[in-house]
Amino acid sequence: MKTNLAKKLSLTALILAGCVLVPSAVQPADRPASDPAAAALAALGLSPDADPAAGDLASVRARAAIGSPSVDAALRRWEAARAAESGAGAPPDPRIGIGYMLEPVETKAGPQRLALGLSQRLPWFGTLGLRRDQASGRTAVAAARVRAAALRAAAAAAEQWWEIVWLRRAAGITSEHLRIAGATEASLRADYAAGGDVHADLLGAQIEMARLEERLASLEDRRLARRAALAAVLGFGPGAGPDPTDPGGDLPENPDLGTLRRVARGRNPELAALNAAAASREAALELAAKRGWPELPFGIDWIIIDEPEIRIDEGGK
Repeated sequence: MKTNLAKKLSLTALILAGCVLVPSAVQPADRPASDPAAAALAALGLSPDADPAAGDLASVRARAAIGSPSVDAALRRWEAARAAESGAGAPPDPRIGIGYMLEPVETKAGPQRLALGLSQRLPWFGTLGLRRDQASGRTAVAAARVRAAALRAAAAAAEQWWEIVWLRRAAGITSEHLRIAGATEASLRADYAAGGDVHADLLGAQIEMARLEERLASLEDRRLARRAALAAVLGFGPGAGPDPTDPGGDLPENPDLGTLRRVARGRNPELAALNAAAASREAALELAAKRGWPELPFGIDWIIIDEPEIRIDEGGK
C-alpha cells in the first residue's frame, strides 16, 4: 500500500512540474493558440478532443487542465492582463479644442469667430516603453499562473483518479477475502451443527467476516468521497463527473528523483511567474524614477477669420 501511494504521489509531482516529455502540437479547438491553458495541455501531451465523460486517465487530466474552475479563473485574469497590456504603451489621448467667439474679435484681417486647437502631451523619453514592459511582465505572470493552475488541476485530478482506482482494487480484494471467509464460516457452522469442536474457529471466522464487511463499507465510502473530489476538480456538480476506469496492470514506476528536481527547476511555471514578476517590478522601479520628469506638450491652433466688412488698403485707407 505504501509503495502504491508513493508511486501515485511521484506521478502527481511529475504532472505538477509539467515534465511530461512527450511533445504535442495539439491546441484546444475553441481557444486561441496563445492560450496558456492550451499550452499546458500540449505540454502534457493531451488531446483537447477527449470525451469529458470518459473515465480514462488522459481524458480526466485533459478535462482538468482546461475545464477546472481554478483554471478558468486564472484564464480570466490573464485575459484582463493582456487587455491592459494592449494599451499600456500608448501615449495619452490627443485633445481637440473648439472655441466660438460670441463677440467676434476685430482684426485687420477680419473678425475672428472660430478657433480650433489640437494638442498632444508625450511622456518623457522611455516612459512608454517602460509602461509596456511593466504590463508585459504582468501578462507573463498571469500566463504562467494559468499554466500552473492547469498543471495543478491535472495533478489533483490524477491523484484522485489513482486513489479511486486503488480503492476499487482494494475493494475487489476485500470482497474476495470476504467470500472466502464466508465459505469458511459456512463450513465451520456445518461442522459445529454436526457436533464438531470448532466453536472457537467459528467465532473467529464470524469476527473476520464482520471486520471485512466493515472494511468494504469503509472503502466504498472513501471511493464516493474521492469521486466527489474529482468531480469538483473537473468542474462537475455533485453526483456527476466520470467514473475512473481501471487500466489494469501495475502502477507506474517511481521517477528518478534527480530528473524530477532538474525538470521542476527548469519548467515549473511558478518559477516562471516569479521571474516575470521580477522583470515587471524592475520596469516599475525605472518608471518611478522618471515620474519627476516633465511631459512634452505639442500643439497647433487654427483661427477662422471672416471676411472684413470694410477693406483697408496698404495705405490705411
